[in-house]
Amino acid sequence: MLDTRARALGDWALGEREVFSPVQMARLPEWLQRPTSLHAAIDEAVRQCAPARDNAHTQRHLLLVINHAEAMVATPGITDADRAALAAALQALCSSAHVAVLMLTRSDFYPRLIDALPDIVALKRGDGHVDLLPPRDGAIGQIIRVPAAMPGLRFEEDRNSAAAWRMCCATPPHASPMHCRCCNTCCMPCMHSAATTAC
Repeated sequence: MLDTRARALGDWALGEREVFSPVQMARLPEWLQRPTSLHAAIDEAVRQCAPARDNAHTQRHLLLVINHAEAMVATPGITDADRAALAAALQALCSSAHVAVLMLTRSDFYPRLIDALPDIVALKRGDGHVDLLPPRDGAIGQIIRVPAAMPGLRFEEDRNSAAAWRMCCATPPHASPMHCRCCNTCCMPCMHSAATTAC
């Protein structure tokens, strides 16, 4: 688990400069458990970053996004030791003044995740926790149409499937993964012609 997180941090860059050197990258799994060296490397990378134009005061932050955090409790083979190591890594990253961590999880797995990683409760205290409610019918239409319209896709309506698809996307509340699969199934074959079918 820590190797995966460490590889993700390898994409961090400030301007044209990578935050971690290859030598430092090899040490990241260890540093994520003992953050003093991690913080020193991040602070040095921020210090060496070129100043903003016109000497404007700028705060630079590094962002780590952990999507599908429910995998920590839903994936077979992940142990309590793995979860404890992740909690320590999150603590190490969040305690840096230059790092923000965004962790996304499905609401139905949230109680299990908190039980398994109780240390993250303190990290999300105050403004560190946002609940996103399931989308309503109108929002689902926007989720489908707006991103597809941006690259110039044209829409046709299939009246036979429109009602069924709307119902499929609207219920149950956690239908988003199915919704994404439906969008991919409908949109990908039509990308070459810049046309697709929407509800």
